[in-house]
Amino acid sequence: MKNIAQATKIFTFALFLFLGISQTASAYGTYPTSVKNPANFHPGYYMLVGYNAGKYDFDMIKDNPDFLGVKKVYIWKNLETAENIYNFSQIEQDLAYLQSIGKRLWLEVQYTEWYGGASARVPSYMWTDSKYGGQAPYYGAYQNPAGGPWYAVIWNANVQGRFAALYSALGKRFNGEPYIEGITLGETSMPTGPSYSATGVENAFKVNALAAKRAFPDKTIIQQINYAAFDLQAFAQWLAGNGIGIGSPDTLLMPEKGQISKVYPLYLPQHDLVPTAPDVQWGNYEHYNSLIGRPNTSAELLDGGVKATNPWYYFWVNREPYFTRDAVPAIRAYGQLPAAAQFYAGTVVPPPTSGYTAQYWNIPNTTSSPTFPATVPTLTRTDADINFFWGTSTPASTITADHFAARWTKTQNFTAGTYRFTVTADDGIRVYVDNNILINQWKDQGATTYSADLVLTTGSHTVKVEYYENKSSAQVKLSITPVTTLTPAPTATLSAPVSVTSGQTATLTWSSTNATSCTAGNGWTGAKAISGTFTTPALTTATTYTLTCTG
Repeated sequence: MKNIAQATKIFTFALFLFLGISQTASAYGTYPTSVKNPANFHPGYYMLVGYNAGKYDFDMIKDNPDFLGVKKVYIWKNLETAENIYNFSQIEQDLAYLQSIGKRLWLEVQYTEWYGGASARVPSYMWTDSKYGGQAPYYGAYQNPAGGPWYAVIWNANVQGRFAALYSALGKRFNGEPYIEGITLGETSMPTGPSYSATGVENAFKVNALAAKRAFPDKTIIQQINYAAFDLQAFAQWLAGNGIGIGSPDTLLMPEKGQISKVYPLYLPQHDLVPTAPDVQWGNYEHYNSLIGRPNTSAELLDGGVKATNPWYYFWVNREPYFTRDAVPAIRAYGQLPAAAQFYAGTVVPPPTSGYTAQYWNIPNTTSSPTFPATVPTLTRTDADINFFWGTSTPASTITADHFAARWTKTQNFTAGTYRFTVTADDGIRVYVDNNILINQWKDQGATTYSADLVLTTGSHTVKVEYYENKSSAQVKLSITPVTTLTPAPTATLSAPVSVTSGQTATLTWSSTNATSCTAGNGWTGAKAISGTFTTPALTTATTYTLTCTG
């Protein structure tokens, strides 16, 4: 997120007849499976504004029905003025005005100071306390290179704790607000810094994303991804597995930037699972595209972005003169986002309800290899998959970060074959199939992966996973993949009359199952169809006819 805060108030005025894109539905069409209540889901176009924006900016879309609302950037240090002292008055004011004009508000909390000349954007109480990591004069943040942007030390556990506290406070106040649409989490691109590691940064993004998801269970959460030192494909899959959508801080269609080849291909595999939401940011209107020898027009950005990502949401920064002169008419001419059009079409296509029955227990005062609880679970819910990285966080607000147990159960259909069950756990794990134990690693351990193969017959089988977390970091994952598929053996049936009068013919009839070819022998020869009839010549002696089918 760059340069949004420096929007210059220069406007090119144009007259549009705002007939508007129809964006209401009496019944809901298709939507991502992670959306539990489609009444809280309003995909489409939103205007993107910086932290200094207000009513003057919001009025740019006041009478434009193509835009459903505004995504606004808020600065962490402005929201938390002292430790545990929060000031959400600006959000309150923005929300009240946008709601009064029928528009929604999307939140993005920014902790990176992009320009280098100003102070860090982490809360000021961190600046003098080295426990937050980073470097003076702004602990909790760091610069790389010197004089460049101030990045938050998100891999520092103390910083993570304060970030989770902020989102918890925001969620308590705004999760229930019907005109709050969603929350965007800062981009994955960040340089190395003090105590930096790729694994530490990846884990930090996961911890922070889960904190936001817990705080806003009824809203759409989007994690921005662009560049990273860790595996973005695996990260996008992890996000989708936890019901967290993906977005990008830029729409860049030139090959040298890498979005087209490395980032946008991550969108489409997650499209049906979670909301997706790229930005058109400040510089995108002017970025030179080497493929065409000039910057892309707004119409080209829209068309290229939709073709590459098929997003549910699209955020457009209100940089003038481009926004009013180019973006607004381009969006009007294009119409609804294809994904949003499917949602508002009114054809009811409910998301699948299948998943694991998940039960969680708090098990205080236990040590390694605890006895699995036989009491009523503290929490029961449906988990779409078993793929969680909680770190030092918790599965839910009612479950403790340490000393908890979980059980997942699901009955599903399999075709005959050999299946590989692979689990990763920190700490203990057991896997059962049809109540027979397959993997038993019930012990304290760091994240460790185990696998076992099992031959299953065609039909339904019950998979059960038991897990416990003793202390420190927590994660658990299960995957089931076919190794081989057992092809049923072929069968063949050959029938003939019980008796034949000498000198008469006979008709043979045969059929087969699971066969790919049949061959005749003895009284007849050659390749035969896998089913058919055959009339013998006149029979004067006993004759044997055989048929061999293979498959």
